[in-house]
Amino acid sequence: MIAAALMIALSPPADEAPGSGAGESSRQAALASIDQVRAAPRLASVCTSQGGTLRYIGPSDGALVQCLDSHRSAHTLAITSLGGAVSATLDAAQVIAERALRVEVIGVCFSSCANYLAPAAAALSVAPGSALVLHGGPDDDPDAIAEALRAALLRGRPRGAA
Repeated sequence: MIAAALMIALSPPADEAPGSGAGESSRQAALASIDQVRAAPRLASVCTSQGGTLRYIGPSDGALVQCLDSHRSAHTLAITSLGGAVSATLDAAQVIAERALRVEVIGVCFSSCANYLAPAAAALSVAPGSALVLHGGPDDDPDAIAEALRAALLRGRPRGAA
């Protein structure tokens, strides 16, 4: 069974002055990010850093972990992602939690991006016009549930611990 939830931020940020147009520019940035992530299967991931914000566009996979590891001074991760492999995303979530990073969704954060990265964030924001899409459901096989929980608990150890 798959349950789905879609969260779309359509209202302007609370600190935006009425009529300032900042919400529209945020929506345009989100739309541009969506176009970029749609091209992601054909392109390499994008990882840039500016002023303490790490900008990542691509799957939540090993490239995201490498991006986080190579920009340790960042305090915010601005992400656009369709999701990715659970194992690598859990590794990225652990880094986000350990470093108490803020996560800002620009465009889309689907699947494992939403399921694992958003909850690990010290603070979460979703840009106007962007979508945070959660999904999943329990497996009917108790052995599969037990193994998934065991694997998650083992991942909870500090990276590099035996």
